[in-house]
Amino acid sequence: MRNILTFLVIAFLGIPSIKAQSLEEVEVDPKLAQALDVFSEEKGAEPVKVPKAIRQYFNQLSKATRKKKELDATRFLSATGLFNATKEAGAFEGVAEDKVRAIEMALPTAINAMSAPLKMLAYDKFKVLRIEKLEAGQRIVYVRLYDNELNVTTPMRWWLVKEEDIYRAYDFEDLSVGLRTTSIMTAALIANMGDKVPEWFPAVMAVVVPMQTLDMGDPDSWVKLEKPIFALAETELPDDFRNFASVMKVAVFQVKGEVQGALEELAAARQEGFDCPMWHYLKGSVLSADENYDEAIEEFASHAKLFGWDSDVLEMVSDCYYELGDMEHAREAALRGLKDNPLSWACAASLAASSNSMQIREEIPGIFKQGRDEEVFYESALDYLLDLEENEKAKVLYSVFQKAVGESDLFEYYDEVFADLEE
Repeated sequence: MRNILTFLVIAFLGIPSIKAQSLEEVEVDPKLAQALDVFSEEKGAEPVKVPKAIRQYFNQLSKATRKKKELDATRFLSATGLFNATKEAGAFEGVAEDKVRAIEMALPTAINAMSAPLKMLAYDKFKVLRIEKLEAGQRIVYVRLYDNELNVTTPMRWWLVKEEDIYRAYDFEDLSVGLRTTSIMTAALIANMGDKVPEWFPAVMAVVVPMQTLDMGDPDSWVKLEKPIFALAETELPDDFRNFASVMKVAVFQVKGEVQGALEELAAARQEGFDCPMWHYLKGSVLSADENYDEAIEEFASHAKLFGWDSDVLEMVSDCYYELGDMEHAREAALRGLKDNPLSWACAASLAASSNSMQIREEIPGIFKQGRDEEVFYESALDYLLDLEENEKAKVLYSVFQKAVGESDLFEYYDEVFADLEE
């Protein structure tokens, strides 16, 4: 997942001799597959029939994001749709009619400012998870984007409208952030043109602005944002920002290890009807961190009913089954995750943890070889096994690693690690 919030704000505010075995050749015990009801097709998302025009939209956007030249945002975004959506969100309350008209006229040109955030969405393939029909010609499309270069997946939803026989978007949202593009645009318009700034606006900016310079992968960054995030959550907000505040608050609780606080916030958000498609995934993550693995798996399964099984969720499920001592199900989940995303080093690590020594020797080499960077798969899996204190498995995997790649700068480091374990 990636954070496109920075670009949106800027736009609107100014990883031989061993038998190789492919994933398709790895057999899963039919009885196991049948017993593993949580992964059955009936429990997953319904098959989606994707209209040709919608498939064309995401295919063309993928190609455009990978080209070196600047992306033509007007092909992919609807100026009329953006204007109407921001207007409905209250962006022009208290703004003189002539100013509103001027904005409407200028938006088709100004929309090119969206080239940067769209370009940042660079992806190599996509999977449509669900389509919701709105009024004539409009659809909400839930989609997962796969970026082979950064090896990340991004769950999103797009609001599309059909114009001149092609679809264009008038809104989109990274579901891991929980904030729609039009909400950011609305806030920016209010800040720049409204005669009176809404009371909630400073609280939003107190969170959004610091997020641009903080490393959100660093737990300390979330601690620094704790006060403004909690203040935001206590503010009376438009619906979308209420959802955003709730997601951010849960993230702070998770970083601090305050499970009860995170669960209470999720329950409150559910009760108040927040629009949070990732709710089950968030709750599953919190329960997993609290070692409540059975319930966590149930939440991940509920998430999959809506969006299907993807590598991010399957990696979490695999780790839950591992902690429960159920290696068969843990291995099945990891294998399924790698089928969804062959570049997932996290699923590769989970597969190693749930495999026995024979499976590591006979099956891991062929599977890991399918990753873009074979060494990254081995390094990730070795580090994970050592962290779990699965030292015997780690030794087996290291010998497989050495035979598989022949030479590596990592060998010196792991020679020292395993020498220390012998002392």
